[in-house]
Amino acid sequence: MSQELFEAIEREDRARIHALAKADPEGLDQLQRHGMPLAVWAAVEGKLEALRALLEFERARPTRSDALHTTIFSGWAQGADVRTLELLLDSGLEVDARSDAQRSPLHEAASVGPFPARSAAVTRLLLARGADPHARDASGFTPLHRVVTTIAHDTRALLIAAGADVDAASDDGRRPLHACVASYFDHFEDADDEIARAAAQDTVLRHIEGLLAAGAQPQLRDGLGETPLQSAIRRAGYPEAIVAALIDAGAPVGDLVRAQPDAPLNMLGLALIQGYSPALLTRLLRAGNDARATSEFFFAGASVIAAAATRRPDAALALLEADAGLIAWRSKTGATWRHRDATHGSASI
Repeated sequence: MSQELFEAIEREDRARIHALAKADPEGLDQLQRHGMPLAVWAAVEGKLEALRALLEFERARPTRSDALHTTIFSGWAQGADVRTLELLLDSGLEVDARSDAQRSPLHEAASVGPFPARSAAVTRLLLARGADPHARDASGFTPLHRVVTTIAHDTRALLIAAGADVDAASDDGRRPLHACVASYFDHFEDADDEIARAAAQDTVLRHIEGLLAAGAQPQLRDGLGETPLQSAIRRAGYPEAIVAALIDAGAPVGDLVRAQPDAPLNMLGLALIQGYSPALLTRLLRAGNDARATSEFFFAGASVIAAAATRRPDAALALLEADAGLIAWRSKTGATWRHRDATHGSASI
């Protein structure tokens, strides 16, 4: 019977499905296709009429806790839609059923980012059926943690409107802002693809703006004591626009950043290394970062301003214009501001 039934499901031949199922109803709960119960397989394939026919038989109704998860995660690229999920929910599946990794269907809806319109539609359905926007998976991540790493902006808005905690902490202390900031490099494969990088920057900025508008606190730290701004600024090649947005939102800028495990550096020095603009450097200076701070690891014992004079004279001039006290400090201490190394040679101002 199995092959005939598979073919009937693929054709969505309801009469044939009924005839075969009635002939051997006891075996319906044992049949699987591609490792899935028949009803879940029909849902994943988007075979709506076949699914309706199967669900008329009690033994064909899925009982596995991850049936909704499989339909959402595996089905979107193949044809599953909201109507199939409605039928599965109506058959008795729990809207907050958990997978082995403790993910809820909302986690799945939030995670499959390449289909933002479907993500929003499924999220809307699940929330309307009473899904918990605060659900946590085995790592303590909520659906909001997941969605801000994708391009599904409408889903993020739906979760927030449903009361999702914008500052929820995962088991390792990460907030949705941390997850969003860390996801930037996951949005593209080729670092030289400027269009993809620009799209990734726009995606992260939109999520950050949405989280901040809902009250997210950029000064909160993860389990390692790091704010989203520290996480961003220590990553080489991280977009300045995102760093600036976090600063504008009130993220603390006086923290040291551990770009290397045993070599903390203030944000001004690290921003200099990362190649950020003189405008951003002067903002960090005015916010309290000390240009006289030294680093043995990064600057061979020289100060930030001395390193700037060597490596980036335009940045050094901007810092001097922003803080005339640096000139007086140089005169008083006799600082040379001439720094030699094999990479940068020698320069002074």
